[in-house]
Amino acid sequence: MIAKINVTVAATLLSAAKRRAWFVLQNISDTDIYVALDGSSDVTGAAGAKPGLLIRPGEFLADSSFRNAVGWTDANDRALYAIHEGVGNKVMTVQEA
Repeated sequence: MIAKINVTVAATLLSAAKRRAWFVLQNISDTDIYVALDGSSDVTGAAGAKPGLLIRPGEFLADSSFRNAVGWTDANDRALYAIHEGVGNKVMTVQEA
């Protein structure tokens, strides 16, 4: 799946919790975006109590799961949320499989 998601100044769901083999998040806006990979819907920007991982304009974050003898790792099966501290909507591209 490839999607462009409008991120607001309130926590925005980028992708619901599900099994993912991999994902790539790219900030295609002009403002820093903060991302929670642990399913936290109360993620904040740098000024808040629970700042997410910073993705600057033009940067991306990628992650993948690996199958081992026990089964799939669960590093990236949680919901993904994002927020920004600017004005209006900003855009994050989400690619996952």
